[in-house]
Amino acid sequence: MNIIQGSYSRFERNLLAAAYYTSNRMEKSSITLEEIAGNYEIDLDLRWVKTALGHFNEIGWSKEKMHSGTLHEQRIWLTAEGIKEAESLIERDMVRLHRSDTVDSVDWTGQPPNKYLTEEKREKLLDLLREAESRLDEADLGNSERSQTLAYITAVRALAESPEPPADLIWELISRANNISGVAALFVSIIGLFT
Repeated sequence: MNIIQGSYSRFERNLLAAAYYTSNRMEKSSITLEEIAGNYEIDLDLRWVKTALGHFNEIGWSKEKMHSGTLHEQRIWLTAEGIKEAESLIERDMVRLHRSDTVDSVDWTGQPPNKYLTEEKREKLLDLLREAESRLDEADLGNSERSQTLAYITAVRALAESPEPPADLIWELISRANNISGVAALFVSIIGLFT
């Protein structure tokens, strides 16, 4: 199943979100369409891609302009406004992306593939938890949702600091926290660690 479901508007939203996720996953600002297609199923229709990328550049969502090279070499570099728009679409559940991996246990079981976090992932997770906690006050949340989200962050941090951080339990807590209305944007990068 491709992420394009028959409308240009949906294609544009999904392309923006796929660029956002791919950039986070690869930890680089400027990414190619080939890199996006390597992470997500996407039909690179030349006409729609040109229209979307022209629009992204025109309204300030991407720093990259269309070039005369091959389509797969075309780059997207999301600006702060482009990142905010992608997060808004994700938070409002307006995108449907499908991983292009042939088999990814996270996709079909909802569980991370490893029993314990590696040291590298643990350090990255702790950094992302600190960032999520610092951005919590910016989120449009009521007192109850804010307190619940903070409780999940605290619990995940405690598990991540344990001698053998249990990936499955951490994943479960992050998934539950991500279901709280208004906090999805805070957990996008954290979820990216497990996908």
